[in-house]
Amino acid sequence: MNVTDKETPLELGLEGFKAAPKGRCWKLKSTAGLDGQNAIGKAPEVVIAEDTFDATQKVLTAAPYSIVLYRFEAV
Repeated sequence: MNVTDKETPLELGLEGFKAAPKGRCWKLKSTAGLDGQNAIGKAPEVVIAEDTFDATQKVLTAAPYSIVLYRFEAV
């Protein structure tokens, strides 16, 4: 979770777990800061997107005003 207006790094330490090279993630992001909301008849201010990521990275980043759920597959 990142409640700031700047990208935030997340350092990982997955000891005893061997991750597959690619993982999946779901990003919930606000285009209107902490006050973002989705209202009927208006353009969405909070969107969710599914993506993949490089699970071999030691540091991941969270976009401003976002929540990211990461899924790591075991090898």
